[in-house]
Amino acid sequence: MADVSKCANGETCCLRYECYRYLVEPSFRQSYIAPPSPGKGCEYYVSSRSNYVLAFSGGNVAQPNASDDC
Repeated sequence: MADVSKCANGETCCLRYECYRYLVEPSFRQSYIAPPSPGKGCEYYVSSRSNYVLAFSGGNVAQPNASDDC
């Protein structure tokens, strides 16, 4: 697992299925962040499709496009 803080506000965020901070698999000593404004304006958003992170290979691949909900 990469060394990244996992999002604690993911359940209420419309970008949760596209954000690496929500999709990342938690580790034993996982740290969490609670963004003050989840959604389109979130300053902590990291695209799961970016070159910054490895391609996601978990079970949420077929989730709906969350940006339609924002």
